[in-house]
Amino acid sequence: MKKIIIALCFFLPLSMKATLINMVALEKAAIPDKGKLALLLQEDWGLEIDSMDIEGSDKSLAFNLQGETIGFMLMDFAIPWQEIEGPCQYSPTWDEASAEMKKHKSHLIVTIISQKNSLIERELLLNKLVASSLKLTESIGVYIGRAQLVRSKGEFLMETERIRARSLPVGNWLFFGITETKKGNAGFTVGLENFGYREMEILESEKSLGDIYVLFYNTSHYVIAEEVVFKNKETLGYTKTQKLPIRIKKSTVAKGKKVVLIDY
Repeated sequence: MKKIIIALCFFLPLSMKATLINMVALEKAAIPDKGKLALLLQEDWGLEIDSMDIEGSDKSLAFNLQGETIGFMLMDFAIPWQEIEGPCQYSPTWDEASAEMKKHKSHLIVTIISQKNSLIERELLLNKLVASSLKLTESIGVYIGRAQLVRSKGEFLMETERIRARSLPVGNWLFFGITETKKGNAGFTVGLENFGYREMEILESEKSLGDIYVLFYNTSHYVIAEEVVFKNKETLGYTKTQKLPIRIKKSTVAKGKKVVLIDY
């Protein structure tokens, strides 16, 4: 199984829905100890796996968990800077992302190759696997390529804790781009499309960047958790009086795509 995982990690395109990948930036190159990994997964998440069932070496681990095929691969080089430069530069929550991520010299690929469970179930499992690897390695942060998102080690671990309260860690799944413009503040999401929903945008808003981030976070969670598909000219609100108009419009960020434009 290990050889199959290694081959797939190299040759399957990252966009394939059956494959989920997160990359852990490491200060010191090391694969998690399989005994400690099995113990931590059990202690933190109640995930039962015998360390004897984990095929491993000093470069890779492979095993089955919850019906899924899991792979860990240690790469003796940094994540290519051209891949993460933009996500680091525009991270809305990690000001030191560029400076910190430039320090890493190697990275760990954590992947779920199979597609036995729902996408949300697999994303939740991946978060638990990555959180465990962060605790067992000298790590800096995580790159989630399908959302063009970087998270610091602390951010990722804190967001993953939401799972215990039966909440979705959307902060580890989606990028919320927020920026100031001459006509007001604006923002957009990246990653909702991975779950089958339109991305969201806000233009020319008088609200603060923080307010826009929170609205994106709450609305994204609502959309994914409740399987909500917004329609043109509907309204969105979190109080009895709040009614934010929604329109389905051409994206100002992604050419050729339509998004949910929220008047906020």
